[in-house]
Amino acid sequence: MVNVTSSIRRPSGRTSKRWLITFAATAVSTYALDAVATAGGLLLIWSRSLDGVDSRFLIAFLAASYVLWGAGLRVNLKANWALLEATGTSTNALSKAAYDLVTSRTKRLRARRIAAGIGYVSTELGKELPYYAGAIGAPSPATRSPLTTRSSSWVERTSARPYTSLDSAGSLGSSCG
Repeated sequence: MVNVTSSIRRPSGRTSKRWLITFAATAVSTYALDAVATAGGLLLIWSRSLDGVDSRFLIAFLAASYVLWGAGLRVNLKANWALLEATGTSTNALSKAAYDLVTSRTKRLRARRIAAGIGYVSTELGKELPYYAGAIGAPSPATRSPLTTRSSSWVERTSARPYTSLDSAGSLGSSCG
């Protein structure tokens, strides 16, 4: 019988510390970016500076913002790679997991770099999915409910029929007069 437990290594204190740093950096970078993006979007909406702007211009602006996002992602990938190679930590937990998994199997530089990159880009695209879904009008799982997934929404069903309520004098009256 083969002793399986002998091949499993328990993480050292140094490895655990690297993972703690990676998780903290992932959380901070994710939420800081989302907070800044949300604040910027709200300020743009509240300023009403886009009222009356042609939708083609807005789509071009959105496309340009994604080109800049892609350029920034490329710089981030290089910085993440340098951080992984130098310290064994990352600002992206999935990238570090992929890097560590491949590093445990091979010492090939290209394989480690591809794994780290796939982990990093996957996380970034995953963070963008709610925005894509919102842009095309898909409801998020958090806002979906049995009342709104039927052929007509609860609001449509209940607002179509008259209901009674108390008027200011306290007597029953129809609100659909």
